[in-house]
Amino acid sequence: DIDGDGKPDVCLAGAGRVVILQNAGESLNEISIPGLNTGCRAAVWADYNGDGKPDLLLATMNGPKLYTNLGNNLFRDDSHLLPRQPGWNLTAAAWIDYDGDGKPDILLGNGFHGLRLYRNKGAVDGAVAPLKLGKWSYVGPFPNVNGHGFAAVYPPEQAVNLTQKFGGKNGEEAAWKEGKFNDGEVNNLALFKPENNVDSVVYLYREIESDKARDLPVSLGSDDTLTVWLNGEKIVSENVARACTPDQTKAIFKLKQGKNTLLMKVCQGGGEWAFYFKASDGLPPAITWAFEDVSDAVGLGANGIGSAVKGDSLVVCDVNGDGRPDFLYSAGSGLLVMNTLKGFVEVKDSGISYKAGKVGPVFGDYDNDGLPDLFVPQRDGCKLFHNEGGGKFTDVTAKAGLDKFTGWATSAAWGDVDNDGKLDLVVGCLRGTNRFFRNKGDGTFEDASEAIGLSQRIFNTQAVGLVDLNGDGVLDMVFNNEGQESCVLLGNPEWVAKRTPVTLRVAGKAGVVGSKVTVTDKDGQLVGVQQVSGGDGRGGQASPAARFALVPGTYRVEVVYSNGERRAKELIVAGAHIKGVLDDQTLKAD
Repeated sequence: DIDGDGKPDVCLAGAGRVVILQNAGESLNEISIPGLNTGCRAAVWADYNGDGKPDLLLATMNGPKLYTNLGNNLFRDDSHLLPRQPGWNLTAAAWIDYDGDGKPDILLGNGFHGLRLYRNKGAVDGAVAPLKLGKWSYVGPFPNVNGHGFAAVYPPEQAVNLTQKFGGKNGEEAAWKEGKFNDGEVNNLALFKPENNVDSVVYLYREIESDKARDLPVSLGSDDTLTVWLNGEKIVSENVARACTPDQTKAIFKLKQGKNTLLMKVCQGGGEWAFYFKASDGLPPAITWAFEDVSDAVGLGANGIGSAVKGDSLVVCDVNGDGRPDFLYSAGSGLLVMNTLKGFVEVKDSGISYKAGKVGPVFGDYDNDGLPDLFVPQRDGCKLFHNEGGGKFTDVTAKAGLDKFTGWATSAAWGDVDNDGKLDLVVGCLRGTNRFFRNKGDGTFEDASEAIGLSQRIFNTQAVGLVDLNGDGVLDMVFNNEGQESCVLLGNPEWVAKRTPVTLRVAGKAGVVGSKVTVTDKDGQLVGVQQVSGGDGRGGQASPAARFALVPGTYRVEVVYSNGERRAKELIVAGAHIKGVLDDQTLKAD
C-alpha cells in the first residue's frame, strides 16, 4: 500500500522492467520510478526509515537499488545509503529483521561472492551533505568604462565581507545582497539602475562546504568577461565579449576539506548581462541513514554460508517459531539457514531438497498447526514439505496428492481462495495452464483448476500473487506473465458466503516486516497464523495483510512485531467482511 489509502497496490518486476501500479479503485495507475531503466531479479518492500510508508529494494544487475517512498506517489533513489562492493553479481534480495530491533535489514544473494547482510542502524545524527553549495551573494555596480574594469581591482577582490558597502558606479551604492540565482540556468545580472546595467562590473560570491578534499568539475558561462577565484587563487581569466550560454568554460575546482570560497567577476559592455554556473557531475547526497555490512560477523559473506553456491531467490520466514526470522536460499538443493543468538547456522539435514533455479518457494501453514510449511514449484511438478518443528521438514508431496501434477511450475502463492478457512495453492506454469489446488482440510489437495475456470488459457506465468484488490473479501489472482501482458483475475464473490472474510493490515513504526498474526477462538484454540515476510516466491513478497476466513463468533487477534512487541484485540465476527488495522494504536497485549 504505497499511498496509505488502505487499498493494496501491485509491483510487477522482470528482467527488462519494474512497474508500480497504484490501486485507484476503478483502475491501476502506473507510478514512475526515478532513473530506473532496467529490470531486476527481486523487488521487495519494507518501511526502512519508520515513517509509515513502504520503501522499495531492487536486486539489479548493477547492484541493489533503494527507493525511498516520499509520499504522494513519489520515490527517491537513495541507493547511495547502501555499503559499496567492488563488484556485483546480484541474484536475490529480501528484507529481514535479523537482530529483532524493529528495523528491517537487507539480505542479498551476490552470486558466488556470498550472501550479504546490511544491518539497518537507523538515522545518522547531524547528517550533512558531503558537498554543500552555499547561497549566492552579489555586489555592484562598479565601473567598466572602455573595458578597463577587467583589469581594475575593486574592493571585493581584496577581501570579502558581506556586511560591507561601497561607492558604486554613478553614485549607486554597492552593497552585498543575496542573489536569487539558479544553478544550471543562465541568470540575469541586470539588477541595478538602467543606466548602470551597461559598462559595469559585478562580483558574485558563494561558499562551498566539502567533507573532504575533492575535485569538483564545473561548467561556466558569462556575458561578457569572466574571472574566477577559488580560495583566493585565480583559476579562470577570460577577457571576452560574448553572449552567455551554458558550458562556455569548463574548470576543475580543487576543493579542500571544510569551507571553500568562490568569487566570480563578470564585466559588461552593452546588451544583455548574465552568468551561468553548474556543478557538472552533480552533488553527492547526504548520508542520512546508515546501513552496515555485518555479513562476516553473522556467518555470511565471501567465506560463509552459501558462498560456494549461486542462488536466485531468498525466502524469509520464522521457520521454528522462536521469533527470529530464518531464510531459505534457493541454491543447490535448497539451503535452509536458521537465525540463532550466535548468528546464522545452516541446517544440513533439514529434509528440504529440490531442484533450485528459476523457481519461487513459498511458506504457508496449510494444516493450521502453527508451523509454516513449504511448497516448491518444479519444472516437472512440485514438492510439498511439512514442517515438523525445530527446522526439520518431511516431503509429503505424494501423501498430499500433489505428485500427480507434472507440469512446468515456476511460482506459487498460498491463500484461502475459496474462503473455507484453509490455505489453498495457486501455481503459475509455463507451457501449460496455471493450477488451483484446493486444500481439502485432511492434509490433501485436489486440482480444482477447471472448476474455477483456470484451465481455459495458458498464461506462461512467472510469478503469482493473491490479494483482495477490489475489497470484496475474496482473493484475486495477479499473474506476471512471460511473452504476454500480465493480468488480474477477480475472485468469485459467491465464495464469501462460506465464511466471513477478515482482512487485517499490519502497520506501525517498527517491526512490521517479520511480524506474525495469530487468531485464536474463545476457547484459546489456534485458528490461524500468518507471517509478514520480507521476501518470498520469485523475488517478491505477499501483501502485509493477514487474511482469515472465520465462522461467526468471538476471537482474539494478536500481532507480534519483529522486535517482540505484542499487541492484541478482541474481534467479533458476524456476517459482514471485516477490514481492520493492527498498528501502534492497538492495545499492548498482557
